Amino acid sequence: MTIEEFRSLGGLWVPSAIVGLQEYGGEFSTMDGQAAFAFFRQKAELCGPERSFTDFYYFGLDEEARRQADSILSEEDRLFLQGMEEEVSDPDQLIFPLSPQLLSIAVRLNEAEMLFSTFYFIEDNESSAWWGNYRQEYICFRKSDTPQ
Repeated sequence: MTIEEFRSLGGLWVPSAIVGLQEYGGEFSTMDGQAAFAFFRQKAELCGPERSFTDFYYFGLDEEARRQADSILSEEDRLFLQGMEEEVSDPDQLIFPLSPQLLSIAVRLNEAEMLFSTFYFIEDNESSAWWGNYRQEYICFRKSDTPQ
C-alpha cells in the first residue's frame, strides 16, 4: 500500500521524527524485542488486521544493507520476505499489513538497529504511529479523531 492509500484509511503518516514531535508531541517508550513484539501484537489484535500496519523499507535496501539485515534473520524469515517481495507490484509500496511474522522480523531489525520500522494502528477515535528508534526506543505519535 502506498502512503496515500494508507492516509485515506485514516492512518497517521509521520514523514520524520522532527515533524512528528512538532505536530503531535511524542511519548517515549523503551522496549526490548520481546516486549515490543508482545505489545504491538496485542495492539494489532485489538485493532484487527485491516487497521494494523508497518512501514518496511527492506525491499529498497541496497545489496550490502540487505545482506547485513539478512544476517540476523532465519531462513524462514528470508523466504517469507522473498514471497512478500514477489507480491510487491508498486515501487512506492512502503506500508504493509502487520502480520505476526512481519512484526517479528521488523521488531528484530529495529532491536538490532539495522532497519527501523514504524508500527501504525488505526483505532476508533485515534491513530497512532510507533516510530522505531535507537537504543530500543519507540516514539509514539497520536492523532485523535475526537473533537477537543
